[in-house]
Amino acid sequence: MNESIDLSDCEREPITTPGSIQPHGVLLVLRGTGLTVIQASANLPLFLDVAPSVMLGQPVGRWFDEASANRLDQVAQQEDLGRANPLLLIGRFAPDKRFDGILHRCGADLILELERVQPGEATSSVRGALSKLQDALTEVEACWTAAKEARHLTGFDRVMVYRFAPDWSGEVVAEDREDGVD
Repeated sequence: MNESIDLSDCEREPITTPGSIQPHGVLLVLRGTGLTVIQASANLPLFLDVAPSVMLGQPVGRWFDEASANRLDQVAQQEDLGRANPLLLIGRFAPDKRFDGILHRCGADLILELERVQPGEATSSVRGALSKLQDALTEVEACWTAAKEARHLTGFDRVMVYRFAPDWSGEVVAEDREDGVD
């Protein structure tokens, strides 16, 4: 290749293809208090063993176990959906099928994205922690969030965020600990 690379071409490259989704996920559009499915991606049968035409017009909770359906209903009523994402959702008719669910608002409707969770993966927890960190508005808030999420992910009794000075002294700027830990 002797051609020079012009990075301005990247600006014109589409990063998404309208009307399609990545093959490792499924997308559902939900409407109303019953979370009725009004649209479903064509690859739905690969994830939940159900055709989109069968799911349309039905409450989405019908396809997940009771705890998952309740979780979806509760989160859908929250103002800030991002704080609850990702949601662990378990298939009603196939309990071995577990998903990370991400809810977004699009006008009056909700978009539910599903990705399979493989046994032993901690992706839900890590994605949730990263999402909360991204939502932090200040450095102090990011430090407190990091401490809390690190403790949650590791199971430690106490996690501290420490700021070092040039002489290697420092101070604790955020801490999260189990109740009863000094």
